[in-house]
Amino acid sequence: MTDKLKNSTTLHPLIELTRMRWREFLREKEAVFWVFVFPVLMTFALGIAFRNSAPDKTLVAIEGDPQSASVIELSNALAQSPEIRASILSPDDATKALRSGKVSIVVRPQNGSYDYRFDPTRQRVAPHVC
Repeated sequence: MTDKLKNSTTLHPLIELTRMRWREFLREKEAVFWVFVFPVLMTFALGIAFRNSAPDKTLVAIEGDPQSASVIELSNALAQSPEIRASILSPDDATKALRSGKVSIVVRPQNGSYDYRFDPTRQRVAPHVC
């Protein structure tokens, strides 16, 4: 009868070990703060800090003569997109802007088609500009 009472009052060793570790953890207020409170505070702080930032516009250089009809047509088409900011540049300026990272892609209208140049080492290439 004593064995039966002894087994009913003690829990499984794994449960006892877990309870002991949990109590030990709760005694250390610093650990509770860094594990539970700090991540919640950081989530709120970063959510407030970055809530109003809109995505950056993709900078596109249109290479060619500003008086050319195809360049003007392409510029007007790209101006319709809220995600793109296009500028017309000379070939030398477009190459310099692409090399320095001021633009993500250079588009050159050519006989009814378009020639694209971009830097493949940069992450931010506009996939929606086709």
